[in-house]
Amino acid sequence: MNHTKSKMKILKSCFYEGIVMAVIAYGGAMLIGSSVKKVIGYLLLAALIVGLLDYLCFHLIKEKKRKFRIVIGTCITVMNVMILLSVTIYHLGATLLFNTNSSPEAYEALMSYGNAEKISVKSSQGDLTGWMLHNAEDGAPLIIFFHGNGENASKRMNRIIEEQRTYMYQGYNIAIISYPGYENSEGEDSEQTLKEMGLCVYDAMAIREDVDSDKIYLMGYSLGTGVANYVASQRKSSRNGFIGTIFQWL
Repeated sequence: MNHTKSKMKILKSCFYEGIVMAVIAYGGAMLIGSSVKKVIGYLLLAALIVGLLDYLCFHLIKEKKRKFRIVIGTCITVMNVMILLSVTIYHLGATLLFNTNSSPEAYEALMSYGNAEKISVKSSQGDLTGWMLHNAEDGAPLIIFFHGNGENASKRMNRIIEEQRTYMYQGYNIAIISYPGYENSEGEDSEQTLKEMGLCVYDAMAIREDVDSDKIYLMGYSLGTGVANYVASQRKSSRNGFIGTIFQWL
């Protein structure tokens, strides 16, 4: 009878532990707010597996000395935490990497700026929106700027204008498009959608009448350096077969 009660006690302990882990995981996913249902499904599965493993381990060591059980129990607890964190980080990686945002004040400021043109690019994700700053005559070299993670097209373009950085781009026009899910751009952010977005932006700008497709340069800041590098690897200039790429960290 005592042996049966001991097994039931262990089973209940593992079950409650799994429930607690699932509740914590659910709360964390809700706070972060990305693909909650999918994440919860994986976390519940992980909690179930961990609970079964815990039961098996406790069953195997239940006859051992108390100190030994404490050591093994501590190791199992650490293992549980590591499994939970690993599953959470893996499935919430995109949320931790991409910081979708908008800048209404910067957007309104650009709407009243005469040389800033609001532009839109089509993609499989939907319409991608941004700005083109006419900082030089038509046909002048164009810089396609891929912004950083905590930015968007309006924020970066307005920063260039407000901080009087246009002199740095003298003789060049500038185009900046917000990533999918950022600001007014449609779609979801991921490595694949950012790659597609970069190609769509390049192709759309290359066929504009006021752009010389042989004078397009790619510029990336932080997260945008990866996008710029990818586009440069996939597109070639018809004049010399090379697209100039600039990486910025300031």
